[in-house]
Amino acid sequence: MEHLAADGVDIAIDKIRWRVFEGSQGYTLSPLFQYSRGDGVLHYTPDYGKQIGLPGDRLSVDYVRAVLVGYHAKSQRWLLGLHVAQGDEAPIFKVLVRWPISNPDDHGHDVRMAARTLSRFLSCPLKVFGEKKLPKPTDDPTRSGVTGPLDPHVRRRIDLNEVKQHAIDIELPVEGPNFQINTSRSGLTLKLTKQPSGGDGESDSPVFNLVEFNFKQKRVKLIPPTGLLGSFLSGAAKEIEFQDVHNVEHRYIISEVASNVPARDGSYMVEQLTNRHIWGLYLTLSDESLLLLRASFIQSSDLIQSRVTMVGGGNKLDTNAAEGVKYFKQHVEEQERIDEINNATLYAAYLVANALGRHIVKTEVGSSQI
Repeated sequence: MEHLAADGVDIAIDKIRWRVFEGSQGYTLSPLFQYSRGDGVLHYTPDYGKQIGLPGDRLSVDYVRAVLVGYHAKSQRWLLGLHVAQGDEAPIFKVLVRWPISNPDDHGHDVRMAARTLSRFLSCPLKVFGEKKLPKPTDDPTRSGVTGPLDPHVRRRIDLNEVKQHAIDIELPVEGPNFQINTSRSGLTLKLTKQPSGGDGESDSPVFNLVEFNFKQKRVKLIPPTGLLGSFLSGAAKEIEFQDVHNVEHRYIISEVASNVPARDGSYMVEQLTNRHIWGLYLTLSDESLLLLRASFIQSSDLIQSRVTMVGGGNKLDTNAAEGVKYFKQHVEEQERIDEINNATLYAAYLVANALGRHIVKTEVGSSQI
């Protein structure tokens, strides 16, 4: 859970709730403002609603057009709130939280994190004022090395007995989006059918495009791409003894990338969020983690920051049926594709670990852990 201090209030964020508590007296049992992911209704105390300009003690998310955040130069404060409107009316900015008077560089990380999370929970756009660009992330979570991922992560060990049980049930060949793993005369072969395109924003790619696991020799042979360019980039083939491999790591990374684009009316910048799903299979050696394969999937920002509005009253399905079907179909298709890639890379991990007689370390980075 994240706790963020603002001006007179504190924001508490967990995996499903975004809440505002009175900060000066410490946390109380009841929040001033609360939204639970998927609830569809904002809840707040009548006094806090009156203070921020919202009616009564609750409001349907159908009235929320966007989350609005930015640095107000005149008051020298960061502001976070909602664009609220009914029907075709022009939206009105209702400020939920103010930060203390400060420079633009202060509080920026906390403000953006709180705004992005609320936008994601509400499934609505995030509008930004007072800045044109967002700082670009400098870390690369997929780079190999002895330290492993530097971001907060969860690791689970899969013992060799469990590895063997899973490997027996896997039908060969296993084909992923850019690789194939199959039996060979000497044992097992992992072949990259194509290199990652780089469209996921990451530069790290496997150096070798063919990996042979020789059961008789107890040796892994890594072969670079053929041709002049392959020799220049990868060098000569490499051999590793089975006994030198400590474990096989299956790494799954979800990274959220934000970019600003002008709104249609030009009044604000709209922050577009894109989820990058990246899978990597590594051999962990004494002095390095050797990347064998990498696959990726880019999740549409339209699904992350939009929702199908259901109109209440007598006709609960008074909405654009075709748009709704398309929206949910795209949700299902993207999730199915994510599951397919995850299963294929995990099957590859089971087969490789079983061939080497090693356990698996299953690492998840950034899986919406708050």
